[in-house]
Order: sequence, then structure tokens, then C-alpha cells
Amino acid sequence: MIKETYNKFKAIIKGVSDDTTKDLLLNLQKSLEYCMEENSVLREVLRDDFHCKQVKLSSQQKKRLSQKAISLDKHALEDVAGIFKPETILGWHRNLVGQKYDSSKSSPENKRGPKPVPQEYVDAILKFAKRNPSWGYKRIASTMEYLGMKVSVFGI
Repeated sequence: MIKETYNKFKAIIKGVSDDTTKDLLLNLQKSLEYCMEENSVLREVLRDDFHCKQVKLSSQQKKRLSQKAISLDKHALEDVAGIFKPETILGWHRNLVGQKYDSSKSSPENKRGPKPVPQEYVDAILKFAKRNPSWGYKRIASTMEYLGMKVSVFGI
């Protein structure tokens, strides 16, 4: 697959007539080839010298890799990714997106839904309800608001 991508890139370079653009694309191609070869050498060193069968990444490293990989299509990612499978890298990205929208670990101020009613408000509500059994929840809520305690009728 790398050979196929390389040949496509070579065809694009041949089709370009502007010398500056052609030089830029050739330089880009050589840089990519160098990075891929350097990556290959580093993998060999890890495997041979350090007997590393599996590379363990921190969450920050996974985040950096997945953010770069998501801009590539799956076929290009299969060409470039040599250490990890494309499915693994895309899985890291899915997990990152899931964590971004996961509100279960956020602070109470940022959570959705009604805010908890403070205990002093609960005590005052129960006191009004016991003393005035004929009052409904709307009247208790308006009395609480009059006293400066902002409570929704749904919180009563």
C-alpha cells in the first residue's frame, strides 16, 4: 500500500509544471520517507535492544497520536501506522470524544438537571408545610421566594 501511495504521489509531481511547487512536493515526499524510515529504525531498536514487544503509551501520547491520525483517511493511516493498528488509534479517538461529552465525572455546578436544594431550604419548606397544611406547593414556593430563598415549585 505504501508503494501504491508513493507511485500516486510521484504521478502528481510529474503532472505539476511549476518548478517551485514541484520542489516543494519533492521535499515533502523526502521528509515523509525520512520520517517513515526513522520510525522503522526506532521500532527495530525497541524490539531488538530493549526487547520491547509492546509499546505502552500515556494518555497524553495516545491523545496526540489520535488527533494527528484522525485527519488521515483509513487507507493512508494503514500505510503510515506501523506500531499500532489503525483501528486501535481510531478507538483512542472515539474514547477521547466520549470523555469530552461524559458529564458523569464533572462537578455538580456543571451537571445537567435540577440543582440540589440546600438543606436549610428543605428544613424551611417542611416547617411551612407542617404549620400550614392547607398550603400547596405553589404558595410555599412563593413564600420562600418572598423570604429570599429561590426555590422552584418542582423543588418543593
